[in-house]
Amino acid sequence: MQRVKASSLNKVMNRIPKWVERESKYLDVVLFSKISLFRNIEGYKFPETAKTLDMVGLSKNIFSILDKYNKGGENFEYFYGMDMTDVEFAALKEYLKYDESLFKTEKDKVGIAVNEDLSLSVVTNADNHLAFIINTKENTLREGYSYIYDLEQFCENYFSYSFNGTFGYLTSSLEDTGTGLRVKFLLDLPGVVFKNKIRFIEKLAVGLNMSISEFPDYNYGESSFFILTNKITVGFAEDEIIEMTFKAMKQIIDAEHRYREDLFKSLKFKDKVIRNYAIFKDSLLIGDNEIYKMMSLLRMGVISGQIKDMSLVDINRIFNELGGNYLRYIYDIKSGADTVEVMHIRKEHVNKIMGYK
Repeated sequence: MQRVKASSLNKVMNRIPKWVERESKYLDVVLFSKISLFRNIEGYKFPETAKTLDMVGLSKNIFSILDKYNKGGENFEYFYGMDMTDVEFAALKEYLKYDESLFKTEKDKVGIAVNEDLSLSVVTNADNHLAFIINTKENTLREGYSYIYDLEQFCENYFSYSFNGTFGYLTSSLEDTGTGLRVKFLLDLPGVVFKNKIRFIEKLAVGLNMSISEFPDYNYGESSFFILTNKITVGFAEDEIIEMTFKAMKQIIDAEHRYREDLFKSLKFKDKVIRNYAIFKDSLLIGDNEIYKMMSLLRMGVISGQIKDMSLVDINRIFNELGGNYLRYIYDIKSGADTVEVMHIRKEHVNKIMGYK
């Protein structure tokens, strides 16, 4: 089978993902939702123990199959890890909002196929043989799942998935064995943090078969962003997992909204929002250790009406384009560049997005 031609990374990285520009009912709390469906193929070792050439060949075959998929006029663009530099690979993963936990094998084994609006993708041999992934909004979870399930079923016409009659679909992680379905939400919870209710939210999540963790895990204690996800997939049907995750998300949103009532009454917090906005507009540098705190305070300024020349969608785009790997690729920042140069380019990029002088 002929190898599918790799696409232009630059073309993809200069395109705004669809999820960034979409409004949703709970956008004040939920930045985006991600649905992942994991599958392995009978007759192949798990990627971690398989030979690189075998996995590259598998990616080639899978891409050739995806090239035949034309539901809704879907067109995929293809990337082989072995053809990419470390900077390019890191930038693409960051821009498409892939979890680093997804990538447990070496780069050369991995393949990435992504659709034109950058919402739907298939990752090969990163952990399992296949990960069908869609970035969507919390109010379209079922539609999102139906979309990747249709693609998963299309691929099953060409090979058999590893399946056990007792446990379900077999994955490289016991936590994903069963349906292989993982639903994640990126939440902004400044009210929870302000009221020191993190432990309460953690207990609430556990009681609903969910887990919640800080985002990113290197947030320097400055972030109010959290990832909420289902803990297990075995023993639950797909519809049950979607209903369970949505229920948990909604309960946490309700709690966050209650805590924000006190937040928005606090003169000290209002002052913090305005000071943050002034720093954001007039600073020359934006450091790694202040990105997430700054983004959350900007969001609170928009939601409370204190900031009127930005929208939550604007902040979503900024949020998606402030990662160091993305900036290094887009601006061709050399590996030896000092931290100050990266911080300055980050601020220049924000100025470009917002039209600041």
